[in-house]
Amino acid sequence: MKQFLRAIGWTIFSIAALLGVLFLYVEITSDFRLENITYEDASRYHALATSEPIPSQLTSILDQPFTYLGRGHQAFVFASADGRYVLKFFRFWRLKPWNIVSYVDFLPVVSSYEQKRLRRLTKLFTGYEVAYQKDPENTGLVYLHLGVTQHLKKKISVSDRWGFHHQINLDTVCFAIQKRGEMTKDRLRRHLDAGDITEAKKDFQRLLAMYIAQYQNGVIDQDHNLIYNTGFVGDQAIRLDIGQLKYDETVKDPVVYEKDLNIIVNKRIAYWLHRYYPQYADEILADLAVSVP
Repeated sequence: MKQFLRAIGWTIFSIAALLGVLFLYVEITSDFRLENITYEDASRYHALATSEPIPSQLTSILDQPFTYLGRGHQAFVFASADGRYVLKFFRFWRLKPWNIVSYVDFLPVVSSYEQKRLRRLTKLFTGYEVAYQKDPENTGLVYLHLGVTQHLKKKISVSDRWGFHHQINLDTVCFAIQKRGEMTKDRLRRHLDAGDITEAKKDFQRLLAMYIAQYQNGVIDQDHNLIYNTGFVGDQAIRLDIGQLKYDETVKDPVVYEKDLNIIVNKRIAYWLHRYYPQYADEILADLAVSVP
């Protein structure tokens, strides 16, 4: 009996140790690997044409090296050497079906889980398509490639979190090129920490103007988290996180989009100001009330 319990204990310890090593590996490397940014069946989940060549003006962008900047739930992000652009590779490990699951997908719980992953992938691709086709000006999206192709014939140099260099064949991966912006959160904190309410007010007005421009293009963000999902390129407000966008003709109507705008101001902005800068909240919100019916 003691030997049996000892064996069970060692088994549990070994599994825990293995999981610990895997977790440590992911945390150290951010799990950036070619197999995690490729998906041969990606074109099944979007309607964007995959034969569009890289515009000539992008050649200089893609000729420069890119350095690891970070990762989000949706993508690995790399910054261009000139600091003006970011390159996003989608994290398909979190999105595409796992091969091993195909052997047990007859189980309802497994099938339901995989369908949820695929809906997430479709929603993500839809958001990027909407940004690229309907609203590139307000999203800073310069180029979008969804699917495996053969016409780009372009490799790009990226450095991972630890400085190791990788040559990525762009025909084999899904990626987006976007203007690099300063996060709204960081910009507002910089203004308000310095007591510069005037500049903070201007930036909030620029953000609302961006939202209105998107509504008028039929584009709406399903997340509403503007403090963390938007940013600035110079003094232009843009949407940095575009995976939650959708196209809806009805939001072009001011009666419709004013309701959405009120949610953003009275819930998102008001909450953030009252939590972090309560001393400025009333004055800034009063200024925004003039812009929001």
